[in-house]
Amino acid sequence: MEKNKEIERTLNSLDNLQKAEMHPFLYEKIKHRMVERANEKNTGTSFSWKLASVLLLVIFLNVFTCWKYKTQEENKNNVSSINNTNTDNYYYNTGYNY
Repeated sequence: MEKNKEIERTLNSLDNLQKAEMHPFLYEKIKHRMVERANEKNTGTSFSWKLASVLLLVIFLNVFTCWKYKTQEENKNNVSSINNTNTDNYYYNTGYNY
């Protein structure tokens, strides 16, 4: 019997409940948070692209510098070998005739 009374009391307490009311600006707050999070993701993506671009530029400059240095060294070697050849020809042509 007491079980039934307890059950009735519990069910009757549910009769007086009101429907839950939503905060008037809840939808706007949720929408605003979604937009903020989308902007944060775009910021991270743009930073990644900038970083990748700078690294690519540094690598390109490094390769270009190495190539230019190698070309200069080859030119120096060619010039010095031409100078040596001219010097050798000079000594051959100015030798004594016995």
